[in-house]
Amino acid sequence: MFGHIYVANQGSNTISVINETTNKVAATIPVGIHPTGLASQFGKVLYIANSGSGTVSVINDTTNNIFNTMRVGKNPVYIDVNPYNQMVYVANKNSATISVINETTNEVAATIPVGIHPIALVSDNGYVYVSNQESNSISVINDTTNRVVATIPVGIRPTNIISYTPPSASHRFDGGYFYHSIGPATPGPILPRQ
Repeated sequence: MFGHIYVANQGSNTISVINETTNKVAATIPVGIHPTGLASQFGKVLYIANSGSGTVSVINDTTNNIFNTMRVGKNPVYIDVNPYNQMVYVANKNSATISVINETTNEVAATIPVGIHPIALVSDNGYVYVSNQESNSISVINDTTNRVVATIPVGIRPTNIISYTPPSASHRFDGGYFYHSIGPATPGPILPRQ
């Protein structure tokens, strides 16, 4: 089944929608300044982190219309939808915070202080793991309380972060898929679990 590919065009402040059947641009959607991070709640909406305007645009992925824009922190660069708690997490690089957006209300429900320059994050098994580039650390957030419960020192300037749980362990999966990320603030393809 073919769908659409969404491309964040940072220089033109737009999202290109590519039809996978025709391999042509089907729509161009104006958004905020410097769209950087993209995340999808499949079959519902698309969230765009606009790093230059400190906002998140919410697009109906059927009509390609923006129906909400929320102010978050400074320089939001990465965004992730947690399918288990209906929350969206935004890494605000220059605010050293994570904004938590409630999918139901499309409002910012919490702002969580983390390390310096958070640039990527991943949700897994009740926690959100945040890569803090200038703190050389990972912040671990409890996704129920929205509090940092641990800070893990790692190597110098951590960038990407993914989660993987072996199939035999008792962790949650989103439909049995492994999520892969390539490059800072760039969600990658969904690959079937092996």
